Amino acid sequence: MKLTQEQIIELAKEVEVSDEIDWDDLPLDKDRIYQIIGSQTYELYEEYSKSENGEAILIATVIKLLIENFVLNLHVRGNNVI
Repeated sequence: MKLTQEQIIELAKEVEVSDEIDWDDLPLDKDRIYQIIGSQTYELYEEYSKSENGEAILIATVIKLLIENFVLNLHVRGNNVI
């Protein structure tokens, strides 16, 4: 079953509930950011889903983003690993 862009964005927001992002000190509108990044990500998904290796590319992209987030969090916390 292929989900729509709106469904994917809502799912991403629901995932945040279990791992909440601190938006309090940011001068950003949470829903607007989800919409912008969600639509750009969905466009990539549409493009890669037509490719023979699209699923592998998408998984590799998720892994890279998770690692970037991990390293950024280490820098923010002063390199203190858990």
